[in-house]
This record gives sequence, C-alpha cells and structure tokens, in this order.
Amino acid sequence: MFGQWLRIRDVVSICTLALTGVSHAAVATVMYQGSAGEFVTQGQTETIRFDSNEGGVITIAQLFPIDGQSSVLDFNLNRSDGTRVAVRFSSTQLGTPLAVGNYTDAVRNPFPEVLPGFDFAVANRGSNEYRADFTITQLSYDAGGMLSTLEATFDADTGPVPGTIIGSISYASVTAIPEPSGLLLVVGLGGVCFVCRRKRSRLA
Repeated sequence: MFGQWLRIRDVVSICTLALTGVSHAAVATVMYQGSAGEFVTQGQTETIRFDSNEGGVITIAQLFPIDGQSSVLDFNLNRSDGTRVAVRFSSTQLGTPLAVGNYTDAVRNPFPEVLPGFDFAVANRGSNEYRADFTITQLSYDAGGMLSTLEATFDADTGPVPGTIIGSISYASVTAIPEPSGLLLVVGLGGVCFVCRRKRSRLA
C-alpha cells in the first residue's frame, strides 16, 4: 500500500488533516527502537510527535470494513521538518475488524495466508519481509465512524537482512474538522480512487 497509488476500494474513508492555526488538533506519537544496523530505523531510537496544529499532516486510511468497522488502519505521518513515518495494521485476512487485542505473526502482505498484516516505514525506508506481533490496547471511533483514538505496540523482525524493531503508536483525533482551505479532506464511499503517490526505498 505504501509507495503506490491507493486503489479503488469497496468503501474508503480517508481524512487528511493539516490544521495549522486551528484550535482542534490531531496528535500522533510514534516511538521506535531498532537493533544495531537495522535498515528501516538505521539502528536509531526515537520518539516523534506529529501535531497538525504545528504544521504536521496526519493521514489515516480506514479500509476494508467488516461488520461496519475498519479491518485496515493505515497511518502516514508527516512533520513540517520533513520527518515521515508510516504504520499499517490489518486484520482483513482474519475476517474480523481490527479490535483491542493481540495479533501474532503479522506480515507485510498476508494474502493469501490467514494472517494479520503489518507495515512500518521511516523516511520512506521499509522492509518487504516483516514478521511482527502487535497489540492494540485502545481503539475508538466517533459517531461518524472515523478513527478517534488508537494505542498500539509492535515488535517486528525485518528481512531479508536480519533486524528487529520495537515500537508504539498513539493517536488522538480532532473533535471538530474545519472546512478545508487548500487542504485535502476526502470521505469516499462505494469505490473511490485516491491520491498520494509516495516513493519508498525498500530493502531488496
């Protein structure tokens, strides 16, 4: 999903928030720690805060709903200084919506296996061979079905060059979204094609 055009989905909800100067804020914090020499994190330990009131752009794609709730949450987080992190959690292949709980043996591309999905990138660096466990400890939606809060942790092995990443993400949405002005604010239903082509370097 990262690094490609988002394709037509049965039901897609995408909300991009760039709310500089607006009192209502969307905030996400990502922590990660990579093993020595690990490619995606460059072996670094970082805690990064993304705040739409400080010039950041927080994009969340809610995809493949099951029983009215998303089975994929796809975060693209950008700060005004150019810092970029992307995280994706998926339970589509399990046939259930994402929910509070533990998910084991997640991979980047679970199809056709019955496994959860996971992806993680820093500054467009990613891995094609993740094997990860993740735990969602908090997950809520507003009355309109848009993501309101998320708290999750993850522990991932990368490949083909061995490495490990442990990390977490927390997200809290706005309480009100202003009319867009030079922003992208899209909510689509019934097969809509979107946006955001992003090049990534991937470990071959």
